[in-house]
Amino acid sequence: MKKYLILFLAILTFALSISAGAKNDALYVDWAGKDANNGFSAAAAIQKPATAVGKLKNGGTVVVSGKAYIHNTQSLPETREAITFTSVYEG
Repeated sequence: MKKYLILFLAILTFALSISAGAKNDALYVDWAGKDANNGFSAAAAIQKPATAVGKLKNGGTVVVSGKAYIHNTQSLPETREAITFTSVYEG
């Protein structure tokens, strides 16, 4: 019985670690977008990177799908986890 309990706890721990690591929210940013958009796709991109970071309080990815500008006087909101900036080239 003890073997099964240890096996069950090991599987549960492994499953929880995978699900925690798999969470990676992504929001799209494009200067042609609007801050009122949800940012879940390139067609509904958010205009300002700072707005996208503010919506990713638990970390995630900001995908630049067009142009985006971050000026050295802008400050980004604090988040609990890391934010990754990347881009997508659509031809």
